[in-house]
Amino acid sequence: MSIRSAFVMAACLLFAGCATVGPDYVRPAMPGADHYRNASPQSFATNVPRIEAWWQVFGDDVLNHLEAQAIQNSPQLAAAFARVQQARAQFGVSAADRWSSLSSDVAVQAAGETVGQSVPGSSEVVRTKGHGYTLPLSATYEIDLWGRIRRAMQSAQANVEASQADQRGVLLTLTADIARYYFALKQINAELQIARDTARSCQEEVEVNESRFRAGLTPDLDVQRARVEAATALSDVADLQRQNAQAVNALAVATGIAPANFVVSELNTLAPAPPPIPAGIPSQLLERRPDLAQAELILRARTADIGVATANRLPSIQLLGNVGYSGPQFSDLFNPANRYWNIGPAIHLPIFDGGRLKAQEAQLRAIAEEALADYRQKTLAAFQEVDDALAALREQSAQIDALAKGKIAALDAVSLSRMRYRRGLSNYLDVIDAERSLLQIERTRLQIIGAQYASTIGLIKGIGGSWEDIHTDEGTP
Repeated sequence: MSIRSAFVMAACLLFAGCATVGPDYVRPAMPGADHYRNASPQSFATNVPRIEAWWQVFGDDVLNHLEAQAIQNSPQLAAAFARVQQARAQFGVSAADRWSSLSSDVAVQAAGETVGQSVPGSSEVVRTKGHGYTLPLSATYEIDLWGRIRRAMQSAQANVEASQADQRGVLLTLTADIARYYFALKQINAELQIARDTARSCQEEVEVNESRFRAGLTPDLDVQRARVEAATALSDVADLQRQNAQAVNALAVATGIAPANFVVSELNTLAPAPPPIPAGIPSQLLERRPDLAQAELILRARTADIGVATANRLPSIQLLGNVGYSGPQFSDLFNPANRYWNIGPAIHLPIFDGGRLKAQEAQLRAIAEEALADYRQKTLAAFQEVDDALAALREQSAQIDALAKGKIAALDAVSLSRMRYRRGLSNYLDVIDAERSLLQIERTRLQIIGAQYASTIGLIKGIGGSWEDIHTDEGTP
């Protein structure tokens, strides 16, 4: 075969590879609705400022600084970035199959051979020695006859994009955790301040009752009750100080700093309510949430893998070529007379493998079905997360309104009970009950405000950490 004929044959085989087996990816229909069950007018707020990062909506410089620290130091984010790099490298491996591979195995050989005796009947043996030099260049190219390489690249590219979505998801979870820990810490600090004020007030009540007891104006029972309340208040302070220390530790670890080296700036007062966040409509989640994007991209990759498995069951063609020089002397190695070459196709036919390749294809189809089910489940869970956050914010707002009315009544009860006690019209137990009710209302109010912040952060995370593209038509159901 001439060189020209060989290249003509190779070109024909090269352009023959145009079929792509396996299913093409089509985005599946996802369950959804045109509104959230627990949506309220606040869910379509239009006065939310445009910001670069979602946590800036709270307008808290300390939080902004903590978020920046976390993004810079977090091992979780570094691990997610490493997974992106792995996926990109794997794409490079798959993409390399599009090209021919070239290799060279330079060889220098020494050889000897026994050819006979120099003198008949003597023991002297004649040996010949020689050297061989080979300088080859080998090329291999697989014709993508059935689209195996194209499907492999589709899968690898989808995996790269899935790893990038995973990185965005890790960033969203990390920043949400920082905000959640931070506002929980502010809530605990606010409760701690009330508990300390209560402890001081209780100690003052002990001193007042002891003075009244010495003057014969009150029984010893009232003194002991006041001492019990003071001890209980100090116990509450200690418990809240424990919660505060643990919240600081959680915040430190989330920011990627050892607790011993972590310093929290002075915390601002906890605002009475978080800012409103628009939730939009459920169908927008598919475009904004990184975990749903990742689930869909995994489904896309697993769909492409089916095509790879299908192509593996069909014949494959490789073009093999060798060219080089070979000779007994290095000085003559590049002599045109010592040049050699060969080129031709190699056809692989999977005739019998005991059903292994068919089983592999069936396995990958089942894996794709699993990925589809996982995508659907995550979509439903995303809808639930947003609706749960909306329900929580609605009812927490109602709780705050009810507690505001209760606080007014509790303040009146404390004032009346103290006045009646001083006049001798009631015992000290009435004062204790009234003060306990007021303290409980104050602490419950702070806890619900903290829960409102947690629900708001949950809503932001649920909608994907962005609301720039959310429809804010208040006419939406």
